[in-house]
This record gives sequence, structure tokens and C-alpha cells, in this order.
Amino acid sequence: MGIRSLGRYKVRGELGRGTMGVVYRGYDPVLDREIALKTVELPQALDPERRKRFLDRFLLEAKIAGKLIHPNIVVTHDAATDETTETPFIAMELIDGESLEPPTVGTTSAAFSSRYVSSAGRPVVARPPKPKPRPC
Repeated sequence: MGIRSLGRYKVRGELGRGTMGVVYRGYDPVLDREIALKTVELPQALDPERRKRFLDRFLLEAKIAGKLIHPNIVVTHDAATDETTETPFIAMELIDGESLEPPTVGTTSAAFSSRYVSSAGRPVVARPPKPKPRPC
């Protein structure tokens, strides 16, 4: 594991990896609690203006998520960029549970799909906020 800390948070292991970043299990030593750390990995060749726009959108996602209060939405605690690694991250509530990886052979589709249904019986869809279209 390459990253040992992000800001004040200690990285304790990798929870998942996607096309744009990694989510780590972390620890907040100030508040003495386990957390999740969502990071984004930007290509090194990204020009400075596109990099800034992407980071602004990432922080906007954290601001929006930080204002949401609902039992089916994780709590956002913090958002920053690590000064040492320049890695942007969002510190969130850590919820232990089953993996949302696609089902393997022998798993019923009903059991798998029930993980994606909210308490109201509606499907749960997670999408990052989309930027507003620019006027032409």
C-alpha cells in the first residue's frame, strides 16, 4: 500500500478501486473513529485548467453530499487535498456491510438486487453531480 495518510487521517487499507480513484478504510485520530476516504486519481498529463475544473467538481460533490441528511446516505465529514501527495479526498462515514460487487455463480439475482433498494422500496442510484451545460 503506497498511501499511509491523507491529511490528518491514517490509511488502514483499501476498500475498493474504480476507474477514477480508490476508497480506503481510514482512521481519524482526532475524533477516534473509523472512516472511509474517497480519493480521485487524475492523469499526470491533464492540463492545469482541466485539472482545476475536475477538482472543483470533486469538491462540489463533497459540499452537496455534506448537506444531505438521510439514513440511506453516508455522512460527509471533510474534504481536502493532501499537501504531501496532492491527492484530493473526501472523508466519509464508514459503513461495514456486504460488497456491492456483481453476484458470483450461485448468488440469486433477488438477493443481489435487494442491496440496491432503499427503505422506501425504490432503487438507489448513486451519481456524481453533473456540471451545468455552458451556453454556446
